[in-house]
Amino acid sequence: METHLDANTRILKKKIAAFAASNQTFDLKKVLHYYVIDTLGELAFSQSFGVQESDDEARVPPVVEHSLLAAVTGAWPMMTVRLNKWLPLVPHQGLQKLIEGRKACADLASFSVAHQLQAVEEKGDLGRKDILTNLILAKDPETGKSLTQTDIETEAFGFIIAGTHTTSATTALLFYHLLHAPEYMEKCVQEIDQNLSPLTPDTPAYSVTAAEASLPFLRNCVKENFLITPVFTIPLARRVIAPEGVTISGHHIPQGTSIAVCNHAFHHNPDVWGPDHNIFDPSRWDNPEIAAKARLLMHFGLGGRQCLGKTVVMTNILKLMSMLLREFRFELADEQEQLDVAKQLYRGKLPELVSVGIGDLKNPLLVRAQARA
Repeated sequence: METHLDANTRILKKKIAAFAASNQTFDLKKVLHYYVIDTLGELAFSQSFGVQESDDEARVPPVVEHSLLAAVTGAWPMMTVRLNKWLPLVPHQGLQKLIEGRKACADLASFSVAHQLQAVEEKGDLGRKDILTNLILAKDPETGKSLTQTDIETEAFGFIIAGTHTTSATTALLFYHLLHAPEYMEKCVQEIDQNLSPLTPDTPAYSVTAAEASLPFLRNCVKENFLITPVFTIPLARRVIAPEGVTISGHHIPQGTSIAVCNHAFHHNPDVWGPDHNIFDPSRWDNPEIAAKARLLMHFGLGGRQCLGKTVVMTNILKLMSMLLREFRFELADEQEQLDVAKQLYRGKLPELVSVGIGDLKNPLLVRAQARA
């Protein structure tokens, strides 16, 4: 489905080229978010949401509002049913905005499923099987049963929530780190120039296969970004199922207990990652001892129930970064910030973040771009 990603990449490239031609300051975080929303539409529902071309923020699914509401109500699981029943009756403007955001995401999921179910019923084979169509056509190998419409709507809701904010926030944070450590950004640019041919009008972006095989330093930068600032920060619980319980670091935990680890806290444990855990340093992964710990990173969760969409995320990030760094040079728009970067005042300093279970840059990422020859 890379051709559908590439179609949206063309729009993104054209938009940034226009900013570059006029030397205009723009919010890179917002631009990336719009791109990811449209590609999610293509991958999951066979149609772009059209946010990039319209620049209409009203088309952006209100994922943040839903996530904040979910983070609050989910912290009290025994009361979730009652909270969902009574909170909509509370006359508080801020709370009502969160509830409206959740409803908008649910309505979008329901509409997308209904549209796709009708298309499958009328046409049968659509030729192009997006994620949603695959679920509609899926059969239980033992019973032959299909998923119910409610099951499919639940999955579609998950696509919208998990597939937009997380990928765009991760890419924006990676750009933040590279802009505040420009020596590493330049090394990424040199690696792309040396290992990949220039892009042509017929090839708007590199294939993910080429990016994975040819850009080891860029991949280390992506890994470092996952270490320093994992964006999916909701602790993912695992329940103790052994009848005898489990003992962890001398503490006995009985059967039936739910255990969760905050990945951000673990990723900044100096006993595991060393005293420089706050410093963005992709070269740390050249150390065999540190490289062996990559399996401990929890940015997608761990084990058999880790994120199913991780390959989609990695594909998007590698294609985006390799294309953007090949086509443009980026710099921070704030001149004082540039001077502070040159003085290494940002070294070891995490960006200001906001989290609704999904971490993100608190402020816009204001940059200027120049087209590269």
